[in-house]
Amino acid sequence: MAELFSDLPEALENTVEIAKRCNIEVKLGKHFLPDYPIPDGMTIDEYFRKVSFDGLEERLSVLLPRTPPRTTRPSVRSMSTG
Repeated sequence: MAELFSDLPEALENTVEIAKRCNIEVKLGKHFLPDYPIPDGMTIDEYFRKVSFDGLEERLSVLLPRTPPRTTRPSVRSMSTG
């Protein structure tokens, strides 16, 4: 990077300053997820499955709108000639 921006030393200095400000400490082994209310009578797994399925149905209804099945015309061979 120093070679790429050798004509802009202030860009390198700014990059170093930004990097110094980007500091995060992560506690391993601990989850930081929000608590969602689960409806009574459902486990978290059941609720997750339901919400996932409902979301999939919603997305698929946009991608694949339901249309009535096409009716096929009878073939010439199956028509009786009278």
